[in-house]
Amino acid sequence: MRSDNFELIFFRHALKNHTWFCYLGKKQDTSREILAFLKNPAVPEKAIRRISRLTEEICICTSADTLGILIEEHEIILSEILKRDPVGTRFTSFPGYVKSLGSWGGDFVMFVSSAGSKEVETYLSIHGLDPVFRYDELAVKQ
Repeated sequence: MRSDNFELIFFRHALKNHTWFCYLGKKQDTSREILAFLKNPAVPEKAIRRISRLTEEICICTSADTLGILIEEHEIILSEILKRDPVGTRFTSFPGYVKSLGSWGGDFVMFVSSAGSKEVETYLSIHGLDPVFRYDELAVKQ
C-alpha cells in the first residue's frame, strides 16, 4: 500500500540530543531485500498499527530512555516480521539502545543513549564504527 500523504514533523529534545548514526560498512542489496520481504506472509494489521503509533511516540518523546524503549519495541516487531536478529545483539555492551535503519541489518544504525557524548563516541570508536554522526550533523536546519 502506498500513500502520498506526508506531514512535516519537528523532533523533540530526545532525538536531537541523544542519538548517533553510523554506517556499518555492509551495504545491503535493496532489491534482494525487497524481494525477500515480499515472499513473507502479509504483515499483520496489528503490527502496522503499533509501528505507526511507535513512530508518532518517537517524534514527541522527550527523554533518551523513553526514546530507547520505543525504538527497542520497534526493532523487536520488525525483527519478528523480517525474521532477522535485532542489530542490538551485535552491541550488547552499548550503554543504551540500538536500532537498525535502511535495508534491515546491514546499512545504518541509530544509537540512543543518555550517556555523555564522549562515552558514546568512545564506545563506537572502540568497536570500529566510523564515521559517526550526531543527529544535528544530519538534520535539515529550519
